[in-house]
Amino acid sequence: SSGINAEYGQHVAFINTKTNELKCVKVPRKQPIYLKPFSFQADCLVGHRFGRKYQVLKHKLIEVTEPAIKMSEPATNCTKTNEFIIDDTKTQVLSQQDIEDMKAKGMKGEDIVQNLVENSTSFNEKTEFSKAKWLKKEDQQTSTKFDN
Repeated sequence: SSGINAEYGQHVAFINTKTNELKCVKVPRKQPIYLKPFSFQADCLVGHRFGRKYQVLKHKLIEVTEPAIKMSEPATNCTKTNEFIIDDTKTQVLSQQDIEDMKAKGMKGEDIVQNLVENSTSFNEKTEFSKAKWLKKEDQQTSTKFDN
C-alpha cells in the first residue's frame, strides 16, 4: 500500500511516466540510481512512500502530483539484473565466421538467432526485457528479409 516506506537493500520498481520505461533497482547506500535521463542519490529513497509520484530535482526526489517518475509497490520479482553480466565476444561460442557460414548455407535468421542463444554463456542470465531486446536486435542483424 502507499503507507509502506522504502528501505536500504529493498528492491523497488520505478516507472518513468514520460517513456513508460520500467526499471527495478536494489536501494544501495551512498550510490546514485540512474533512470534515464534522471539520476539521484539512492539515500533519497529511504523513508519515501511507495505508490507516490516523485520528480527528480537537483538529484533529489520531490513528491509531486504530476510526476516524472513513479515508485511502485515493493518489488519481489525483480531481483534479477544485468548488473554483473559481461556481454562480450567471450560469452559467445560461435564466431562471426560461423554466423556468416550459416547465412551462406541459407539458414533462416530465426534459426541463426536460436544457435546464438544456445551458444551464449550469458543469455540465460539476462532479464526478460534484455532478452527480448537482444533477440530483436539479433533477428534484425541475421534476417535475410528486407523491405524495398
